[in-house]
Amino acid sequence: MSEKPFLVRSLSVFALLLITGCANSLPPELTWEKVLYAIREKFPDVASVSTEKLERWITVGGDYAPVLLDVRTVDEYEVSHLYHAWRVSPNEKIRLGYRGLKREQPIVVYDSVGFRAASFARRLQQAGFWQVCYLEGSIFKWANEGRALYKGEKRVTMVHPCDSYWGKLLNPEHRALSLVDLGEPVY
Repeated sequence: MSEKPFLVRSLSVFALLLITGCANSLPPELTWEKVLYAIREKFPDVASVSTEKLERWITVGGDYAPVLLDVRTVDEYEVSHLYHAWRVSPNEKIRLGYRGLKREQPIVVYDSVGFRAASFARRLQQAGFWQVCYLEGSIFKWANEGRALYKGEKRVTMVHPCDSYWGKLLNPEHRALSLVDLGEPVY
């Protein structure tokens, strides 16, 4: 028996996988280190704030406390959010005076892990707001560290896991839904 047919078949299958894109359809291994690095690389011009610093800032901020903008979906926001955060659509048009905010107003944007937040923060900067940053690790990291979450005025411990891919970054004890129950992830 010759090895040529096996080699030809193997190369044919490999070529087919490359052509159809199946070889690249699996998502990369998901780790916080890789996610945070990817966000910093994609948005190097957008400042971030750590969960620790934001918690202190909120606690002692008084008149200087930042406005918190949550750019997750309505379903995600309704499960939990940071105290007094405003839910906004990441696709909203932004200009000076957006939602009554002043250009010097400190603003912290967050989402599930940081990609949508950094993108929205960049758009706020481009519209003329200059004290804007995103929460590094966003609400998933915040929850994983045991920081306060709310549903309205009520303190809660659960977070919407976004989807079955990104939800892996949220500790299981904080997932409001099973990852199996969620729809297909968006890569």
